[in-house]
Amino acid sequence: MKKSNTLIISAVQEDIPLFLDELLAYIEHLKNEPPPIDVQIVLTAGDTSAIRQIDSTQANKLEGTNMFLSSLDSTKQYTALLLNIRTFTTERNRKILVTPGIPYKAAPSWLLDAVIKSCKTKNIPLKIDGLFLSFYRAGLLQQNPKLSAYFNENIPALFIEGSSTEIFNALPVITDKIADTAVTIWDYHYSMITIGEKTFFIPEIVLLIILLGTAGISLFYLSIFSFFTKYNTSFQLSELKKSWFLLPLMIIITWLFFYASQLLSQKLYSNWIFHLFSACFLKASLALLMFSILALAHRFISFPTNDYAYAYLLIIISFANIFIFASFDLSLLLVFSVELVLALIFSKVKHTFLMIIIAFLMLVPFSAFAYAIFTMPRQNILYRFFNASFAENALIACLIIPIEFTWVRIAVKLKIFGKNHKKNRFPYIISISIFLTTIISAVIIAQGFYQTKFNFLPISYAEQSTLDALSFETKRTKVMNRNRIDLQINSSEMILKLNIKVIANKGIAVYDANFPFETMNANQQASFVLGDYPPNPFIVQFTCEDKIPIEIEISAYLKTKERKIVQETKILRINPIGEN
Repeated sequence: MKKSNTLIISAVQEDIPLFLDELLAYIEHLKNEPPPIDVQIVLTAGDTSAIRQIDSTQANKLEGTNMFLSSLDSTKQYTALLLNIRTFTTERNRKILVTPGIPYKAAPSWLLDAVIKSCKTKNIPLKIDGLFLSFYRAGLLQQNPKLSAYFNENIPALFIEGSSTEIFNALPVITDKIADTAVTIWDYHYSMITIGEKTFFIPEIVLLIILLGTAGISLFYLSIFSFFTKYNTSFQLSELKKSWFLLPLMIIITWLFFYASQLLSQKLYSNWIFHLFSACFLKASLALLMFSILALAHRFISFPTNDYAYAYLLIIISFANIFIFASFDLSLLLVFSVELVLALIFSKVKHTFLMIIIAFLMLVPFSAFAYAIFTMPRQNILYRFFNASFAENALIACLIIPIEFTWVRIAVKLKIFGKNHKKNRFPYIISISIFLTTIISAVIIAQGFYQTKFNFLPISYAEQSTLDALSFETKRTKVMNRNRIDLQINSSEMILKLNIKVIANKGIAVYDANFPFETMNANQQASFVLGDYPPNPFIVQFTCEDKIPIEIEISAYLKTKERKIVQETKILRINPIGEN
């Protein structure tokens, strides 16, 4: 395998004041101890420059990065580390944050492994932004434009964010590790498992062997072992013939119910874009409500009395799920293989108590997804769930069907389900389910109506704040012939909306920035175009002319602890460097 020729280390030119000393020390290290790989340090300009359009919002374009990539020698192999230096570093965000992928693609395992081992060698805390790499390969996470530009040129890359001290402390070791491990092969479907301080990579070939082994054992069980070890095989086959239709029927019903609940949720919860978690919960709640209502018809259907038939259908759908989801990402077979093993054990269990325990263990795939959602950027994941296409709702149905068959078998085992039921508890269970799901749905919808009304209040009904809730951290540094302004806005109350205006009485107020902006008054004023519910703290960065004072007017709409909406306005004056 041919070694990668060049390691590209890229950063934004405007960040030079933040890491100039560390960069010079790293260059001196490269001179004194040349690594076994070429290192190319690139400082790009114009990556955050606005495209000037008359009477139009400014849009960002990676001008510097795209120009550099177009100049590369196509006959060479490259590896890239894209650095993003934090302006404000606290104990909370001291860790180096690594973004390992973009939608539908993740960085190769050897590159990620080199960075992880290097940080452990230097005892530097590291966090992978999305331990569950399948979410990248499934296209569920937000795209990093700069990382995407390198991936589109087939250059393995990682986006590394942190303080200049931490990053440049690890960089010499990372350089050596990449030189030792860099190869031209880009493995797409590896799996990464982190247990405590240890990180393991399972390569594609091992995953394929596991897939083939799982398929062989499952087919052997389904076609031979499960029948020839039973004394009442003919009876079970007869029951299975009566119940086979339930599998496609349940998939179709689940599919349609989730799609219908999605359409209904979007109509009833108009403010869903700002509260995606509540919106997704409403979708699931409405789907469960539809299931509960449909379940009232169980008295009119003669379900098979042999609960083994449902266990067998559970094995079939669990086996099918391995191939359905592994076709999107091979590493997912590890999660769904666990589901299949549980289904096989469930088919052998006769005691109801053990069945219930295994039924909860069948939530293992969901627990993996839940862990990923709550430990990584989840807005895109929740957005995709709430706005799933008709076909994507079919995948959701396949994911949920094993849970449904598990509980159907338990209900049949307890003789509380179907036309042949002997106990009358099931109608009460259904009634409770309908009541609870209706209450939950009503609360979320009512909250949505309140928040929709609430969103319009700041514009016309906000009171002037006397709280003094806003505080600021500012930094002005010289970059070439311009100045860079770093502004961090903190609030002790919830921020609903921010309006930020930059005013320069002489010269251009804003050249480029990390957020879109509109220019006014011959470019002497600029207003940032920001969405609702900004993060707290909120960081805005922009460059302006040298040697001129800058005024920043910040108007914030806040929701107080007493649920009032107030407006607080502050004006900051930032003098040129060297002036008070």
